[in-house]
Amino acid sequence: MGFLLEQDLGASADKQQAFYWYEKAGEQGHVEAAYRMGLLYYQGRESVVQDYAKALALFEAAAK
Repeated sequence: MGFLLEQDLGASADKQQAFYWYEKAGEQGHVEAAYRMGLLYYQGRESVVQDYAKALALFEAAAK
């Protein structure tokens, strides 16, 4: 769901809603969701404020 919302596939692009769904999936151990949340923090897109420390922590969690 997060990817569809982020990429505007079948719905209008909504980074804030995409982040919400990535966060929910990440809490359940979904590696791709943690990685994509890291990307949003790294890039600082629209409703997600750029935060390199949070991005790094999520990239490391996804790598483990």
